[in-house]
Amino acid sequence: MKKKKVLLTLSVFVILTLTFSVTIANIAVNNYSRFTYDTIDDIAPAYSVIVLGTSKKLRNGRENQYHNNRIKAASKLYLANKCKKIIVSGDNRKVGYNEPRDMKNDLVLSGVPEQDIICDYAGRRTLDSIIRYKEIFGQTAGIVVSQKFHNNRAVNIAFSPVAISDGTSDWYGLGPVSVLPGYQRRGIGTTLIRQGLARLHDLGARGCCLVGHPEYYRKFGFENVSEFVVEGVPPEVFFALSFNGLYPQGKVTFHAGFRAEGR
Repeated sequence: MKKKKVLLTLSVFVILTLTFSVTIANIAVNNYSRFTYDTIDDIAPAYSVIVLGTSKKLRNGRENQYHNNRIKAASKLYLANKCKKIIVSGDNRKVGYNEPRDMKNDLVLSGVPEQDIICDYAGRRTLDSIIRYKEIFGQTAGIVVSQKFHNNRAVNIAFSPVAISDGTSDWYGLGPVSVLPGYQRRGIGTTLIRQGLARLHDLGARGCCLVGHPEYYRKFGFENVSEFVVEGVPPEVFFALSFNGLYPQGKVTFHAGFRAEGR
């Protein structure tokens, strides 16, 4: 019964064209719970799936059910035509320890063709796996397979490319950020945003925009910009931060994932 419960609580997270994530002290962000799924039927198809690594065996030699359940979920997604490729991302720094190899082998045994499995041997942390998913493997949207606690950690803060009507590129939208109540007022949200913006800048972005509380985001340098708007959103709650001092003039469209509804 316990094993079945573990499987049922496995979750799949639909990436919002996730550029990267920032993780601090395993603090989960509850606003993203609506993007996690427990059943495959509810998940929209994507080109790729990324499976976050974990050890195949526990220290006592027993099977690791986290590993087993991630393999089951990923193989079911593939066999249900929910994806075309599976990226297995994990650690292999120690001799005889190779998470991507173990995941690939078990996926093949589960019926996934070897040619449709790609190994990422540098996914030492959740942060590394998610960054590399986009920057190395070129995936701007997809599905993350892991347990709920892991997926929450993977999406503490998410940035997604936005479309701007004047054609300006390399601008990103910041998704909702919310720290669990027990960890609020400790500066965690502020740290997540500052580190996220710094990383976005390092990646060559021109700027970031968001819809948020007027009294909160100004401290990060965000401001209201005339002629830079989101249709249907009051201008006083739409903010932008340029990394080069130049602001677009046009309408912003956020990625469709920001409007996703979980079940």
